[in-house]
Amino acid sequence: MNPETSLCTVGPLAFRFEPQTGMVRDIRFHGCEILRAIYPAVRDTRWGTLRPRVGSIDRQTRGDRLALTFSAHVADADIALDWHAEIAADASGLLVYRWRGLATQGFATNRTGLCVLHPAEVAGAPCVVEHTDGTSLASWFPSAISPHQPFKNLRAITHTVAGGAEVTTGMEGEVFEMEDQRNWTDASFKTYCRPLEWPRPYRLESGTVVEQVVRISVRGTPASPENARPTTTAAGASKAISAPRIGYTLPEPVPPLLRERLRSLRPDHLRVEASMADLDSTLAWARREAEAIGCALHVAIV
Repeated sequence: MNPETSLCTVGPLAFRFEPQTGMVRDIRFHGCEILRAIYPAVRDTRWGTLRPRVGSIDRQTRGDRLALTFSAHVADADIALDWHAEIAADASGLLVYRWRGLATQGFATNRTGLCVLHPAEVAGAPCVVEHTDGTSLASWFPSAISPHQPFKNLRAITHTVAGGAEVTTGMEGEVFEMEDQRNWTDASFKTYCRPLEWPRPYRLESGTVVEQVVRISVRGTPASPENARPTTTAAGASKAISAPRIGYTLPEPVPPLLRERLRSLRPDHLRVEASMADLDSTLAWARREAEAIGCALHVAIV
């Protein structure tokens, strides 16, 4: 476990709170993981994630209820955002993360708001998806890695954990969608705000308020982690398998030391994105990087 997190428990509900970022991790009910994380993210126009400066944490525990309240500031040369968060939890398995951001100057961003991580272990599990138009659809988390968003226009998603307990994750304040983070070797499915097919970056003018809520509720009681652990076999273990061809996306030329480290990893390819307007200049440095690292070059025209 991350030593910089603090354990929060209220009855059978437990989670780890990261005071440096405002992230809630490893959310468990009766010892069973029901969600991997909830956290606010402010990302610049190059998908860089800005680290917040979080102030003091007010923690209140009353009977079977727990509340955390805190504020933070996010800033770099182009971005300035103040945000406030309230996390409320109770012994029934309810956890609510309320987040309010205020742009103190106008800035462009690729994403500003809350993100939710479902554990990769839910792959193949059944779920019910509620869309923003109020319709619901019975579906399942993809077993094979999905190259595209498995769920779009999300308002809520309900999945079943060990022992038959149902966990509903609801999102408010923006249009959310989900991507399969296993594409980037992360062990999760990420639900994030503002669909990728919408124009980006987008601007938040000075004085703009962004308010979002993630609400987690549990119906039923999951089995204990020991009883819920799936049975595995070694059938077919001797059969040779091919590892996936892994590459890296580069936004710009890399320093010599990083280039040598990338070369030592023997990637299959480098990927760059370019518009038609800057295609020639992007190809000029991207070709040099691919040749120096010794791999193929993939170019995406956006």
